[in-house]
Amino acid sequence: MGITCFIDNDVILKLVTCDLFDEAIVAFEIDRSNIHVLETARFSFRSGKTKKNYSEAVIEKAIAIIKDFHTVEAQADNPLFELKIPDMDDELKLIVAASAEPSFYFATGDKRCLRALTGINELATMREELSGRVICLEQIITKIIQVYGFEFVKQKIVPARSCDKVLQAAFGSGEKSEEHNALGALNAYINEIEQKCPSLLSKA
Repeated sequence: MGITCFIDNDVILKLVTCDLFDEAIVAFEIDRSNIHVLETARFSFRSGKTKKNYSEAVIEKAIAIIKDFHTVEAQADNPLFELKIPDMDDELKLIVAASAEPSFYFATGDKRCLRALTGINELATMREELSGRVICLEQIITKIIQVYGFEFVKQKIVPARSCDKVLQAAFGSGEKSEEHNALGALNAYINEIEQKCPSLLSKA
C-alpha cells in the first residue's frame, strides 16, 4: 500500500513553480496513487487570487498534475467544521481525511494552520493524530536536496524563488547561493516551526 500523502494547494503550487513536484514525490517515496488533494483545488488554482501570484503556465501544469489524484471533500457531519476556524477550512478537510488513514503525511505550506492546530483546544485530538506526520515546504526542499544534490535543486529554485519568502531567503544570492547558507536558512525555519508547533513535524 505505501504511505498516503495529503497535500495542500500552497505546497502544490510552489513545488510546481520550482519544477520540483516529481522530485518531491520520489524523495519521500510516495506512490502517485496514494496522493490526495482538495476536491476544489482545480477551481482554486483558477481563482483571481491565485492568478495574481502564479503564471498561467504554472496554474495549468498544477491542474494537469493533480487530475489523477484522489480528491478530498468536506465531511458535512463532522463537528470540527462547525468551529469556523479562520483561514483553515481547506486544510481542515485534508486533516480530517488524513486522520482516518493508518499511515500518512500531511504536506502543508500554511503556517497559520499549524499554529491553529497548536493553539485551539478543540483540535487537540487532531493534533495528536498529526503528531510526527506533518511535512512543511522547507522540509520538502531539504529532502530533495539530500536526494538530488544542491546544485540540481538550486538551478530549479533560483529562477522561481520569488514564490516563497523562505526560498527567497535561502537562495537570495541567486546562482552564488551556497549549500551551507541555504540549508541553514531552511533549517532555521524548520526549527522555528518545531518550537512554535511542537511534535507536529515529521522526522522523515
